[in-house]
Amino acid sequence: MPADFDALTFRILYGLFQLVIIAILLERALYFIFDYRYLRKGLEGKGIKAPIALCAAWFVCWHHDFDIVARTIDPGSETQIGILITSSIIAGGSSTAMMLFQDVLKLTRSARDGVRAQKKT
Repeated sequence: MPADFDALTFRILYGLFQLVIIAILLERALYFIFDYRYLRKGLEGKGIKAPIALCAAWFVCWHHDFDIVARTIDPGSETQIGILITSSIIAGGSSTAMMLFQDVLKLTRSARDGVRAQKKT
């Protein structure tokens, strides 16, 4: 196996690892904000959680020049379109993780409170 292939593989895996870590951190930060009782009531049904997630992801990627496409193909050649693609991937990952926790597993604070109330009766 050539040494260039190892460096390329490492660079790609490291970039993907960074992508996953940023998506997880953003998801947890947004979950805290979106699960706050007053904000949850105000944002419910308005369809603005995804745009907020995209804007937050874009700001993080833009501030750190994080372009997963450039990092895996040609490091140092970050572009605004690559940053936008990367932030869309991160926001989509955060959105999917939120849907998994909130909709599928029913792990929101209000759902947990409802389960506790049912157990008491």
